[in-house]
Amino acid sequence: NSVDKLLNIFNSTCVNILDSIAPFRDKSLKFSFLLWLNEDIRHLKRQCRKAECKWKKYKLANFLVLLKNLMSSYQVVVKNARHYYFSQLITKQDHNPRVLFKTINS
Repeated sequence: NSVDKLLNIFNSTCVNILDSIAPFRDKSLKFSFLLWLNEDIRHLKRQCRKAECKWKKYKLANFLVLLKNLMSSYQVVVKNARHYYFSQLITKQDHNPRVLFKTINS
């Protein structure tokens, strides 16, 4: 019983010291560079990876053609999605120069 009391006192003292020296802080993750990605783009990227694995495994020309076609369509879709995302952002924030400069400089 006295061991439990001493252990509780020790633990609370350690927690208090740790909280005073290094307090717990939430760290927010920034994924602003991925906001234009949607499920269709992710699905197309998975198809590209599968085609790449097949081409690397079998080294057949038809898998290489499939990979090139999928990669070019993926690049077009990502480019269009980014264009749409940034044009919407600029249109919505045209009155806020801070957001515009932050968008352009990032």
